[in-house]
Amino acid sequence: MSISIENPLHQKALLLARSYQNLEFQLLEVLREIEFEKLHLRLGYSSLFVYATGALKLSEAVSFNLINVMRKAKEVPQLRAEIERGALSVSTARKIVPVLTKENYKAWIEDAKRLPKIELEKRVAEAQPEMTKRTEITRSSPTRQRLHLDLSDKVLEKLKRAQILLRSSKRENLDLAQTLDQVLEVFLNAKDPIRKAEKTTVSSKAQSVLRTASGLRRIPSPIRHAIFKRDEGKCQFRGGSGNICYSDQNLQIHHFRPWAMGGDHNLDNLGLRCWAHHQVIHENG
Repeated sequence: MSISIENPLHQKALLLARSYQNLEFQLLEVLREIEFEKLHLRLGYSSLFVYATGALKLSEAVSFNLINVMRKAKEVPQLRAEIERGALSVSTARKIVPVLTKENYKAWIEDAKRLPKIELEKRVAEAQPEMTKRTEITRSSPTRQRLHLDLSDKVLEKLKRAQILLRSSKRENLDLAQTLDQVLEVFLNAKDPIRKAEKTTVSSKAQSVLRTASGLRRIPSPIRHAIFKRDEGKCQFRGGSGNICYSDQNLQIHHFRPWAMGGDHNLDNLGLRCWAHHQVIHENG
């Protein structure tokens, strides 16, 4: 049966596809402005990715593609131009982001426009054989998740060496997952401020002294541990939207009343902030 290209359903699909591409480009532009203005931080989100997935409700894959393409388009304006005129989709542009530069953009953009997806991915992999693939985590059961990641030979060698040592000390035939669990336990017991806080007990009299710690610019360890325990190891910055960051990445301790203005180490004057929000506070008061 012959169907005319003037078929109204086909024409509607074409119109929506063009609209979709245009909206993708507009979203790239808006995200670029939001990042420049640091609006996502002031709204209480720790990163543009968290803003895209949390506030905009975009999927992780879509957010990842948009942000990476947006940033590369700032570096290589020609990429932005091709997306604006509909010659490249964001998903296709994302594939060449790792190899695209100001010097080689012509060849890679042309390849992205003419090559099939599989062939393009092959070309990119050949250009960057050591490029690390994204880590993938999928749920395999109600209590277990499957982790798929690329490890360098050196990292795998360290993991296997740890496996040998643990097998010898525990006299158990531990697999790599169990080895990783044991290694992480050792590291977290030594480095995690929250675990340290749970082990630290300070008498009420000592706590009273430590709350002021007058004259000491460095925050005493018991106070640091108490802050991490109180704030549950998460940034407590509340943005203009009412959203609380809750990031557990790159945490710093913030003095509400600055040390230079007479602020002390009283627990009520201290709080956890991620690095990004700590910067925003000091930049904007």
